[in-house]
Amino acid sequence: MEPAVKPALSHADNKKILVLATPLTIKENKYRNLVSKLDADNIVVSMALPELVEYAEKGIFKNGKIISFLKKKFQDYNLDEYGTIVLGCTHFLFYKRCFEEIIPENIDIIDGNYGTVLHLKNTLIKNELINNMYYGQKIIFYFSGKFDNKRSERYLNYYNNTL
Repeated sequence: MEPAVKPALSHADNKKILVLATPLTIKENKYRNLVSKLDADNIVVSMALPELVEYAEKGIFKNGKIISFLKKKFQDYNLDEYGTIVLGCTHFLFYKRCFEEIIPENIDIIDGNYGTVLHLKNTLIKNELINNMYYGQKIIFYFSGKFDNKRSERYLNYYNNTL
């Protein structure tokens, strides 16, 4: 997933943008080139949060533990300098409410999942691979190439009950 740096620039109000992502995403040339192409090197700050990926994959969504973890990660950041935080990993959406609890209300939180899904939809339409007749169809979720019905149910239940 490409972090939503471009939409964040329109929300930043001349303040810094904090991009939360995996270490791999932050190290990728594609990400660094995006920030550079948008002439945002001076306002985009990146923070790697691999622990959130691990928590999500283990099904750990309890607010107390996550809030404590996030407070520790943000303690060295002056959040008054930031106008926007980008959730740059698909896993981070599960913790949006946790972020909202510790981030000042004047900071926008942008989720890049929407743009990723829209791009996928447009690609499927362009290649005539989309089927709008999904009623009665079965959706199968895979995790790292493996079918795992219990895990997908756990994620969907959590997502439907909290977001």
